[in-house]
Amino acid sequence: RSEAREGVEQKIARGAAIPMANPGGLAPFFEQLYKQQHGDLRSPLRVLHYGDSHVAADEWTADIRGHFKTVFGDGGSGYSLAGRPWKSYRRLDVISGSTRGWHSDGLVGRPGDGAYGLGGVSMSAKAPRESVYIVADARRFELFYLRQPAGGNVRIYDNGVPVETISTAGELGPGYYRYETEDGSHKLEARTLDRAPVRLFGWVTERDAGMTYEALGINGADVPLLLKWNADVLRSNLQRRDPALIVLAYGTNEAGQKGWTLEKYRSAFAGLIRRFREASPGAAILVIGPPDRAVRVRGKDWTPLENLDLKIGRTHV
Repeated sequence: RSEAREGVEQKIARGAAIPMANPGGLAPFFEQLYKQQHGDLRSPLRVLHYGDSHVAADEWTADIRGHFKTVFGDGGSGYSLAGRPWKSYRRLDVISGSTRGWHSDGLVGRPGDGAYGLGGVSMSAKAPRESVYIVADARRFELFYLRQPAGGNVRIYDNGVPVETISTAGELGPGYYRYETEDGSHKLEARTLDRAPVRLFGWVTERDAGMTYEALGINGADVPLLLKWNADVLRSNLQRRDPALIVLAYGTNEAGQKGWTLEKYRSAFAGLIRRFREASPGAAILVIGPPDRAVRVRGKDWTPLENLDLKIGRTHV
């Protein structure tokens, strides 16, 4: 293990222009990359990248995704949010959408019960004939949803052909529907059937091998937002995805908020890391600091936000 950590530290030191604290903590992830490249894994290697609008835009994450898939193979798009939870939502590797009768929860400024699933955003409907869909190249699909008392029925379609009807009724907690088919382009649709509550979290689209790089950003997100998520639902969803690496990229929005001190921010971020560590103990965790952010007041020159210099400190990953 010590030799592996030293090897990772040397590789990162040669390849990264920005210094990284505790790069040896990524050794388990590099080990999984090695196994995947040599065909020793029975499923795709998964990376979950959480963050704010920089991640939600899926631009630099799409570039990273492309590089990984070129080297380690295309494992599919992995997890993406159900439907179109906000107008500008996108993943550049899939096409998704929804009818107008859905209400999205988990966005900034929309307090709720916190049961929003892996990506922190859910879609809810209470009427029939409301649908969400995703178009992707894959062989295996999953729908993450909330089981709830008196939950409604949902019919699943593949390229317009009905394949199964599922019930979301049950004891309150996360639910999963899995569907396997021939590898290729598929449009999966989930359509409500009755006047009963249905809450959907997201889709998974995968192949048998390769890598997925899953962008899970929310516009305006900060660390306190994630700490409001239902821990049991998040834990179940994380265990279902079984990621090799979790990336946490926050701080830009906190830089514009008053009241943060080094101690307060370190405590909040440590709590966030602890939550992910407890839910996914086998994953490496990589923390990325915020990019530059400046303001211009009364026509003066652009000035970096003072709180942008808050440091999280050395954190075990």
